[in-house]
Amino acid sequence: MAVKWATDPIKAQRLRHEQKAYNQLEELQGICIPRLVASGPLGDGTGHFIALERIQGEMLKLQHRKKAAIMESALKAVRSVHSKGVLHMDLNVRNIMVAVDGRVWLLDFSHANLDLDSFTAE
Repeated sequence: MAVKWATDPIKAQRLRHEQKAYNQLEELQGICIPRLVASGPLGDGTGHFIALERIQGEMLKLQHRKKAAIMESALKAVRSVHSKGVLHMDLNVRNIMVAVDGRVWLLDFSHANLDLDSFTAE
């Protein structure tokens, strides 16, 4: 299990936001994003935590030998996330993981836009 927690009010709010993203993406959990195992306030209620399924694998490497197949899987995952009304907003090699079984996972939805309909690209 991977646990993120924060007592700083701004960081705790980011974790609450990330929790909302995982809740909105519930149908994709365990497919292309980790499962949200637990979440909630810390002790006195000023902090927050989320616990996610731990994915065994490695972060995407640009020189990965199966780069084309991995990028195709990553794009499919991004399309799936978009179909649920969520924009990741921080997609980079640190937020794409290749599991030991070869599946591609998107990580870290702390900056996600949860209302794709309100997003307008210029």
